Amino acid sequence: MKEESIVNQTLRHEDLTTETTVGVFDVKEQLNLETARIQWSELERHFARGVIIVVCQGTDLIKVAGSFVEDDVETVQLLTALGKIRHADMEDAKRWQPGDVSLWAVVAAPWVLVQQSES
Repeated sequence: MKEESIVNQTLRHEDLTTETTVGVFDVKEQLNLETARIQWSELERHFARGVIIVVCQGTDLIKVAGSFVEDDVETVQLLTALGKIRHADMEDAKRWQPGDVSLWAVVAAPWVLVQQSES
């Protein structure tokens, strides 16, 4: 039997779980752990690359990110059609830049999904 490494992390696309020696995590759990608030100034370079996706308030950021990671095209298209998600545009950048707004963000490579706080 081969000895396992101390931390063996692999994302298996078949069942979308992350394996570690500590346990098995659902992708959405992992995304939740990787979600954080970040200042707009740190996101501007991603905006310039065209990879910022705005998730409207009231829409579950983690579930949306999970749809991206799982390559759930049908759900992503539906959310887009309903106006729940969209590419960030210049109006967003102009609104977020002056106060260096803090946004919730999570990476679902190659995308960076952001959501403004409801407060």
